[in-house]
Amino acid sequence: YVNNGKEYVRTSNAFVGSVSKTLEQPDFALVPLKNASLLKVEIINEEEQEGQYINEVKLLEIVHDSQIDVIPDQSGNIFGIVDPLKPRNNEDVLVADDGLSYDFVETESENGLYELTLDFDHVSAADEAKLVLALKNTYWASYVMKEWYGLFGSEIKDIKVRNAKRTAEAQLNWQKEQGITLSVFIKKEGRWVFQDDVNVVGNTIYRDLVVPIDLSGVEGETASVKLVAGFKLWEIDYAGLDYSENSALE
Repeated sequence: YVNNGKEYVRTSNAFVGSVSKTLEQPDFALVPLKNASLLKVEIINEEEQEGQYINEVKLLEIVHDSQIDVIPDQSGNIFGIVDPLKPRNNEDVLVADDGLSYDFVETESENGLYELTLDFDHVSAADEAKLVLALKNTYWASYVMKEWYGLFGSEIKDIKVRNAKRTAEAQLNWQKEQGITLSVFIKKEGRWVFQDDVNVVGNTIYRDLVVPIDLSGVEGETASVKLVAGFKLWEIDYAGLDYSENSALE
């Protein structure tokens, strides 16, 4: 929560995917500072039976042109975004702050996961682009996980202890297989090439996020991006592709 001078406004969910010690991770929240003389940030634990272990809190100030949006990727790398292109398909749904979203219930793939393909104009000879997403997890995802844990009954505590001992790689691979993470692909020479997995971000507020895209090998007038996730586990409110060079940031 960030105090804007009048009230505390929720800006982000923190550490949503860190459900065990081996999944400890950094997290990043965009905090608007325009016209602010005093910044007050409050971190609240809203889960009564959940402990939060925070090692460090830092504030990183980014100075940039007012025409540039500043959005991080999930590793904390900062990108300047300038007028990203809209997809040629699904354009009516993927417009930010319009109350409409794509929620992965329509196109099922061979492995039982669901897909969203976005076709963008390929207008640059650059080898890199920035996929800009506004996304969150669904309340359905939370419901499914609670019901699934409930199936284990009194054994759930022992299972959580065993899971906590598994490596982060093993736990994240399992999440990917189940469609809990959101996988991003780019089409090159007729085949889909994996780019990155987006970890869970929570279900109460949309998270603005950049996924760097490797365009080397993409030819023709179309850059096709595919998002893959489990049934109704994610909501995509906005998607755009930015070809601009990463603008100077201080």
